[in-house]
Amino acid sequence: MKLGNTGLDAQVIQKLMSAPILAPGGEVIGVIQISRKAPRPAAAGPDFTPDDLEKLESIAQRVGRLMAGKV
Repeated sequence: MKLGNTGLDAQVIQKLMSAPILAPGGEVIGVIQISRKAPRPAAAGPDFTPDDLEKLESIAQRVGRLMAGKV
């Protein structure tokens, strides 16, 4: 995975947000990542907000329950 400004017109990851997928016991069983790609950081759109991270963490919790069969 390419990160940062390469100086080329390639679409590379400029912004990245991650949240762990946890089993009911708290064990990390995966990770969800959301990225924004662009040739330059300014072209990748706004930074992720704390609210964006909160939403991603909520989704990761649901995925963890689904993977454990405890919906």
